[in-house]
Amino acid sequence: MPTSREQIVTANPELAESAQVTSPISDTPVSTLYDKIPYDSRPYPRAHIDRLATVATLMGMTPPAIDSCRVLEIGCAAGGHLIPMAVNLPGSHFVGIDISTRELADGQRMVADLQLKNIELLHMGIEAVDQSLGKFDYVVCHGVFSWVPADVRRGILEICRQNLSANGVAYVSYNTYPGWHFRDIVRDMMRFHARGQADPLARAREGRRLLELLVKAVPAGKSAYGAVLKQEADLVGRVADWYLCHDHMADINEPVYFHQFAEQVAACGLQYLGEAQFGTMLPRGLPAEVIAGLREFSGDIIAEQQYLDFVRATPFRHSLLCQQGVTLNRRPGPECLERLHIAAHATAQPAGGDVRSADAVTFSGPGGKLTSNRPLMKAAILHLMDRWPRTVAFPELCAAAGARVDPAPVRSAQQVKADKELLGGIILKGYFASDLLELHAGPVTFCAKATQRPVASPLARLQANKQAVVTNLRHDAVSLSELQQRVLQQLDGEHDRAALLAVLAELTRQGSLVIQQGGQDAAQAGNALERALDSTLSDLATNALLIG
Repeated sequence: MPTSREQIVTANPELAESAQVTSPISDTPVSTLYDKIPYDSRPYPRAHIDRLATVATLMGMTPPAIDSCRVLEIGCAAGGHLIPMAVNLPGSHFVGIDISTRELADGQRMVADLQLKNIELLHMGIEAVDQSLGKFDYVVCHGVFSWVPADVRRGILEICRQNLSANGVAYVSYNTYPGWHFRDIVRDMMRFHARGQADPLARAREGRRLLELLVKAVPAGKSAYGAVLKQEADLVGRVADWYLCHDHMADINEPVYFHQFAEQVAACGLQYLGEAQFGTMLPRGLPAEVIAGLREFSGDIIAEQQYLDFVRATPFRHSLLCQQGVTLNRRPGPECLERLHIAAHATAQPAGGDVRSADAVTFSGPGGKLTSNRPLMKAAILHLMDRWPRTVAFPELCAAAGARVDPAPVRSAQQVKADKELLGGIILKGYFASDLLELHAGPVTFCAKATQRPVASPLARLQANKQAVVTNLRHDAVSLSELQQRVLQQLDGEHDRAALLAVLAELTRQGSLVIQQGGQDAAQAGNALERALDSTLSDLATNALLIG
């Protein structure tokens, strides 16, 4: 959550109210900007501690177990990222700090409604954090670093050092050059045009108007400048006014080159661990001659990552940090998978073939594409497809894949070991090449099929009473249809299918819910209402929203 200058407010609420630092463009005290225009508080899958622990494991660390750890989030807003983890990891303790009284109050109400005892949301500025807050195994700071002054950026890194446990992992996201050079052009023009607007939302709308005019004046196909304007206009067109207020139109927005960030990290006694999105660290999709050239230029991991940013014009990073004394292994081997869990959302083409054949099968999904003719790999991904969206522990996956290839009832210890080494190596290569395969530090557990008395995630059910976007058990934001939202509200374990059908029938009778099946009103279509309920429950299960 970007916070511009309001981070200077201390943990004292009275000082928070008296600090009237104003924007050089508007008269709005920035200390109250987030109270007036809240930032949408939501889950960030890349900043989940599961992701942090996974990358740390790949890099040779033994990070703290995510089900029994301490977590700090700097700039937690209403807890949209922190609360779902607290719900799903009751053995861990979570602390969030923020200076927005309004957003903290919203989050604290949700904590109270969920009766959570393992989370604290504190009204506290960054400068107020010291060693008295204790050590944390994971520190998360998403969308703050680039939107605060240099001394506060140093403060964030200092928190990551002094409050991070010996084997802990910190996450810091920030805007980067050269990608943000393009956005700086648009940001400067939008802010100039909106300079006379006192209201932050009006400034955002005026900025949009200018950009729309510029795109018409400079067609994308006529010049590089036009292409940049079109690209940024497409981005701005996809985000809400509140986002523009806190991002493009913010008084402070300071991108850095990656090597500059790494220098700041080292100066604070930390070291660069990797990226939360592991694949961005790798030269995927580049020609062999380019990869060879980059390796010639790159003397270390910092230079290597900087050159990749030059190639890709990277605008944003999700970097992970650890203590300087930690020994890392930047060449992951199959042995690291022993502690990890795996998932894959995929379809196979061709489908239904013999996994023991040498025929290649292409697996495709939202994360990418993999092709393999290795029987063990084909068998492993098919097993993951059967279990999606649940995860499978690596030893279990090896056993299941081996049984598909060789259904012999007894397998020798030597064969099991050979399968692990072979499959582990292939999985790592597949993971490095594509995001089709997911690696997790712990199991992602939920009910993959609705029971007779379905039970939804308590957080998602609470959210569904107020909004159509909920957080699932995979830490993703899920948009619900009206029918899915109404059904989810009822999934407390007290309603069997007959009771759910009765609720839906009454809602349709009242006219407050219309269910269409093949263009026909389901309320008047015999068993169509039952089919609609079955389909909805199946969708909720597939979207990882059910726990029973």
